[in-house]
Amino acid sequence: MEQSLHLVGLFPGGDGVMTNRRFLKIIFPIFGAVVCFSWMVAASAQAQQPLVIVNDKSNVLHHVAGNALCQLDPQSSCKTVQADGEVGSIEQLLGGKAQLAVVTSESAYQAWMGQLPFKGKQSSLRLVLRLQPEAMALVGRQEAGIAKLKDIFDKRVNIGAPGTLIERLALELLVACEIWPTDLLTTGHEEVGLMPEAFKQDRLDAYFHVMGHPAKVILQTQKATPITLASLDEPCIGTLVKKLPYLRKMVIPKGSYPGITQPVKTFGVDALLLTTDKVPADVILKFTEVALTNIDDFRMRHSAFLPLDRKFLTEPFVVPFHDVVKPLLGR
Repeated sequence: MEQSLHLVGLFPGGDGVMTNRRFLKIIFPIFGAVVCFSWMVAASAQAQQPLVIVNDKSNVLHHVAGNALCQLDPQSSCKTVQADGEVGSIEQLLGGKAQLAVVTSESAYQAWMGQLPFKGKQSSLRLVLRLQPEAMALVGRQEAGIAKLKDIFDKRVNIGAPGTLIERLALELLVACEIWPTDLLTTGHEEVGLMPEAFKQDRLDAYFHVMGHPAKVILQTQKATPITLASLDEPCIGTLVKKLPYLRKMVIPKGSYPGITQPVKTFGVDALLLTTDKVPADVILKFTEVALTNIDDFRMRHSAFLPLDRKFLTEPFVVPFHDVVKPLLGR
């Protein structure tokens, strides 16, 4: 009786045991309702969290791709954010600050293999889609007569700003093809955005650029002076592509630039859409289904996306596809 005395008075008119039972009959439904409501609020909050796609802030085309992917499903909550470099993008993805990241195949490969600047193999990475190709272009002043790689001998050539993808690939190319700085009249390390003015001022004969085509900088250069796009199809380039799995042979389509009437053989990297195996499978499944269903919509968002089709988007890479994406590949 002593254990139920504290309930007597809360429910006048009954003994302690009956009062305790009445109390439990009232409190249990209330407790259940509170728990259920809390769960529903938490689930709703989780559902309302936006899907975040991160990209390198220095790559405008990657930002365009992220925005275009977000806009494919008007009903979804999706946004893009930017990071300092592709390493920063992958770090945000691995840290759970983003569910998807647009990066080049070079950075994806380095992260997966644990190569510098990454510390250890990032084995949680997963591929969602292969996006636009980003081909190396050797742009020359028409009067310089640069039709192939060897034509840059004794020419003024810009190989890209220090630390950029352009410089890294240009240096890999020159070494593979045994072209040394002493073979060039000038070796420039300027930002690619300065190239139209450099051509206009006759400071350079050629420059390297890596981008989806048509590239804005090349179009602007063409307004300053007539240009050529050199063919990059030497055997040494084939050897380089075999050596580095994140590279592949490519073609800059004819008509990408005024006066370019033939396809230009070259090589380059691909933009990839990555996630991790920590992101909920249903989120990746829904996103991928929407993307594959709306390929044509995505293609119309930028001229560099026009060559894309389902087959290209679902080509494999060193980083494996997310498990929920695999069943969609044969559709």
